[in-house]
Amino acid sequence: MCRAFTLVELLISLFIGMALLMGLYRINYMFRDAAEGIRHDRYCMQSIRNCLFYINMDLFQRSYLMPQDLSIRVNGSSLFIAGLPSTSRHAGLSINIRADSPIPPYFAIVEEVLKASIRLDTLDIDGDGRPDFWAGLGIITDGGALKISRNYSRGHDVIPVEPSAITCHLDDRAVPAVVYELRQKGLYRNGQLLAEAITGFDPSLESSSLKLHLKASRGHLQKEILYEYRIR
Repeated sequence: MCRAFTLVELLISLFIGMALLMGLYRINYMFRDAAEGIRHDRYCMQSIRNCLFYINMDLFQRSYLMPQDLSIRVNGSSLFIAGLPSTSRHAGLSINIRADSPIPPYFAIVEEVLKASIRLDTLDIDGDGRPDFWAGLGIITDGGALKISRNYSRGHDVIPVEPSAITCHLDDRAVPAVVYELRQKGLYRNGQLLAEAITGFDPSLESSSLKLHLKASRGHLQKEILYEYRIR
């Protein structure tokens, strides 16, 4: 003859079942948390690697056709690297072998300085028939580094700059530059988002090296790296 469960046995069975369920939930939570941490770690490291790839590329190509003393500038938390990036509309700086073409080093001369704009003697520093300054790029001059305003129309002699042109002087040399700047949404290169996970970008320029303190964040995870480039 079978007898039914007593109340005590039923409570013990329920307790054991709940303990097993809580253990399984805890294990599942730990695995999910670990997997999420791995994803966030990979995302942060990928963002840092992506930034360093472009910065290394721009540093490697910097100023080969421009004055060497205008190759790198730091303005606050913004990094300026002399050069002209290759795009679908522009192949970058080029050496023209025609007899009437300018020869390196390529640069323009500041002919007029206004409060929020400058005028250069030429926009085509390499003589290939295409303007070498456009919106979103940087400009390195003898007086400092500036950023070309987003409302600038390529080809106009007067170039609106940010934040102010007061650091420039007449007859300063000027070259186009790739500009990296940290904004609220991440790190930008020439006005285009490069890595949204970057939350810290601190460049410092010394006599023989460029140091970058990069910080990437995702969820509760944070990665930091100190990058140093020897200037030759």
